[in-house]
Amino acid sequence: MITRGPATLLVLFGQFACAREAASAPKLRLTVRVYDFVQVPGREWTEAAKMASLTFQNAGIDLAWMRCSPPCPSASGAADLELRIVSRAPRETPADVIGLALHGPEGNYGTTAYLFFDRVEAVAGELAQTTTPGSWGILTGPSWVETWKSLGLGVAMAHELGHLLLGANSHSAEGIMNKVWTRDTLLHALGGKSRFTSVQAVQLRKGVTSRLSDLAAVDWLTTAWHDCDPTSDSLRRL
Repeated sequence: MITRGPATLLVLFGQFACAREAASAPKLRLTVRVYDFVQVPGREWTEAAKMASLTFQNAGIDLAWMRCSPPCPSASGAADLELRIVSRAPRETPADVIGLALHGPEGNYGTTAYLFFDRVEAVAGELAQTTTPGSWGILTGPSWVETWKSLGLGVAMAHELGHLLLGANSHSAEGIMNKVWTRDTLLHALGGKSRFTSVQAVQLRKGVTSRLSDLAAVDWLTTAWHDCDPTSDSLRRL
């Protein structure tokens, strides 16, 4: 879950480099199926996806985005995550919450996250105002609202997808998984400096590797069952 801070808003991202293992190891790959019920404008979406992808690339993980309307063209698998961008948060959602990641009853890893676009827009509008404390006139004015929306959306996407892979209670005091955002949070994203901590990068890679291994095991069992199925052609020929 991500929240906005009291006056200045949103999460101070760390500037720590990811683990050396993430930089040298082969890239892992996940598919993110995006159900965009808001129809985010093309340019804003493209920039947001780039920023979220870069954050994961810094941890050694590639994201493939599949933007679709229900149902997606093909069935989801263990290596797939689902992101739902909706116009408004449910009524009972605290006012400072911008997104949610769904986990199992014991906080185990999940596959589905939600982003509340009206709250992303509210943050963007506030940050684009010249009266925002600490703005120093940087990226302020109506013409910068779309930029702030792209930044806010990209940061929120990376944060919530991080929760799906790291599990519940995975906030940190620094980096992309910090719970509270400030204006500097999004400026770090603009500069390509939004990162998971080195420890989180290792955890992410282990979690993704585990998911991919589980998927491979399921595929193997499915093939083995077919080979041993008394109705299969392979056994009928024996």
